[in-house]
Amino acid sequence: MVARMYSLVLAGGFATRLWPITKDYPKPLLRLGKKRIIEFALEGIANMKRIHTIFISSNAAFRDAFKTWMETSEYGKKIKLILEPSMMEEEKLGAIRGIQYDIEQISKDFGIEDLLILAGDNVFSLDLEKMVEMYEKKKAPIVAVRHIDSLEEAKRFAVVETDEEDRIIDFKEKPKKPRTNLVATAIYMLPKDCVKYISIYLAEGGNPDAPGFFFEWLTKKLDVYAYKFSGYWFDIGTQRGYFEALTTTMRDTYISKTANIEGEIIHPVYIGENVRVDDKSRVGPWVVLENGAEVYASQIEKSLVMENTIIKGAKLTNVMVGKKAKINNIEIENSILASYTKINLE
Repeated sequence: MVARMYSLVLAGGFATRLWPITKDYPKPLLRLGKKRIIEFALEGIANMKRIHTIFISSNAAFRDAFKTWMETSEYGKKIKLILEPSMMEEEKLGAIRGIQYDIEQISKDFGIEDLLILAGDNVFSLDLEKMVEMYEKKKAPIVAVRHIDSLEEAKRFAVVETDEEDRIIDFKEKPKKPRTNLVATAIYMLPKDCVKYISIYLAEGGNPDAPGFFFEWLTKKLDVYAYKFSGYWFDIGTQRGYFEALTTTMRDTYISKTANIEGEIIHPVYIGENVRVDDKSRVGPWVVLENGAEVYASQIEKSLVMENTIIKGAKLTNVMVGKKAKINNIEIENSILASYTKINLE
């Protein structure tokens, strides 16, 4: 019999570095083409033999957005939603205290099992089944790790050193002088008998926010192992991170049958239901036009345009635009525009 494991997908942050577009909409539900950010993780989890139940942890502020998404998502019936009580950034529990809260809620109704914990804003090509194989052999906490391009970039992450058996011998959260470019991702496996260490860590005054601080502490208490993988991995915290993930993962074009496309399309693009692109417009590459968007006499490249937004006489490059905005007669680059924004430079 295959031992059971729960998956806990963390999606409760307020994503302040992507404000204003994420001020009233959860970052993990932003589209990267046909899939939303969180669906990259769910795609890897959904068919895993050991995963018995998938929990998504968000906050009360984003309850309606997640409920609406779950009603239409292919993963909706497989998910149980946990809502932390926070309604704004100032009320958030922090990642580790949030995990503690989630585990308490899970334990009340389901008991506790081994945990696969993932950040809902991580997009990756990691084979989770192979990570489970290592977990089965080690019977110990596992952190997925990956080499990145430079030591300078490594300063933004938790940096890891391992021995010849892939045991983590040094773990530093955002070091000023990293000694290696091997960094920890937000993908972890935790045996159920190790869950208690989260409460111990917090009781000792541990930093309640970044998970890296907890695992830095845990490596001093237990053997913790690194699962090394290659391929892509994006921790989408910024606009730059979003577009890096978009241009890497969006390889195919999707155009809804209900879209009315008269203008030029440069592949790849995602074009949702009832979108209109007139014959004076050019869209693509790497553009997401969500349901009901309208584009007239405009050029759009490498941008996200959310539902029911209207673009007229504009040029957008590296731009994220929220819902129901109206953008007229302007050229914009490298910007994030809130839902309901109105710009008219006639």
